[in-house]
Amino acid sequence: MNQEKLIFYSFLFLVLSILPLHSQSEEVKLITQQTDSSLIFIGHNSSELRTQIILNITQKNLIGYDGPITKLIPAKGSEQMIVLSIPKDKPWSYQTNYTYKSSPTEKELTRQKKRIKQELLSTLNADESTLVVFYGEGCPRSIYTKEMLEKKKIPFAYLDASSNEYYSKVMFELIRQKVPDVKRVQYPVIMVDDQLEYDIDNLRWYLKELIAGRK
Repeated sequence: MNQEKLIFYSFLFLVLSILPLHSQSEEVKLITQQTDSSLIFIGHNSSELRTQIILNITQKNLIGYDGPITKLIPAKGSEQMIVLSIPKDKPWSYQTNYTYKSSPTEKELTRQKKRIKQELLSTLNADESTLVVFYGEGCPRSIYTKEMLEKKKIPFAYLDASSNEYYSKVMFELIRQKVPDVKRVQYPVIMVDDQLEYDIDNLRWYLKELIAGRK
């Protein structure tokens, strides 16, 4: 691998490593505006994906809050979450905390998936038609898949997702767009066209159909 490609590869890994781990100060902010009679809480989302934010307020003598507030904040947008009234003749105080998670639209998911896939293919000098097999080191199913594709002379990229952090990151980013809570997969994971197949039960049948469709 030449130096230029190594630098590009390292840069992409850094970008994908940061993607789901933005701090609150970078991705989502809670903005508070005060008038003579009220406090206005606004959720601001600077990310590329729609985000769900849950706001909790601990308050004294403010009027209008009776539990956590949940809002969907559009990508690159802001939404008013709640307005609390300030009493005229009582001392008041408040503290806030909030959590958030991505809740992208279908269009946003499609755009993100395409971007991640294109970045991966760029590191491989491959095109959209490239068949990609993410494998686990020492996995018999992965070895069987490799041997079958080679036997049938089907071109493919064979990527070790069990020990290469970049490949693992890409693989899970793509899977979690469909199943957000997935933590483990059964190898091999196969990317064909715009589909990512994982936890394939009948691998022999799947490969038979895949090979027939690639000829």
